[in-house]
Amino acid sequence: MARQAYRQLEACERIDWVVETQYQMLASNPRFASGKMRQTMLDIVQADQQTQRRCQTVTPEVKALAVPLLLKAVHGREPEMAGHLIAQASQDLLLDPANKEVILNALIEDARRGDMSAISALGAAKTPYQLSDEAQQIYRLADAKITALVMKNSSRVVADHPDGWAMRLAAQFHQEELQRLSRSISSEEVRRAAADLAMKAVRRNQHLQLPSDVGN
Repeated sequence: MARQAYRQLEACERIDWVVETQYQMLASNPRFASGKMRQTMLDIVQADQQTQRRCQTVTPEVKALAVPLLLKAVHGREPEMAGHLIAQASQDLLLDPANKEVILNALIEDARRGDMSAISALGAAKTPYQLSDEAQQIYRLADAKITALVMKNSSRVVADHPDGWAMRLAAQFHQEELQRLSRSISSEEVRRAAADLAMKAVRRNQHLQLPSDVGN
């Protein structure tokens, strides 16, 4: 229940942006000018607008429940919650002896399953938890690989858009960062483990990849 409640709050946090983006796509993308694709997108917009209306009842007091809900879900061993908790909770809460081991174990288990938020949290330079140098290198490199792939695919999607240059520039930057990080790691074992972890995450989130990237 804590997991479901947090997911609802999470959806409400981004629903305005989602609906606005959908309207922009309808207005600017020729594929949505008419026909079945346009009707499908309109159906999606209408469903999201219903969510948007429900989210108007979310008060600041309700929003403040996000971290307690996440903590409860992590202690209840709900998957894919620990990375979100790391991003929102205070250092005091994360390092509290009552929480520390539970959260770290949840992060490692989620990362093993290919959860991108957990991989990113474990690979962050300022992660609150002590990891071995090798482990952190694996998570950092895996996170960089995932980010580079996501940015590359995003730049392809907006290739014909007038503002697509900004996305292409960002994709190039992340690709260069990936190459720099990869060159700085001498261990072939670390690079192989990071590649395996990144591929697991990509396969788990297939909406992030284009068909040409499958198995690449």
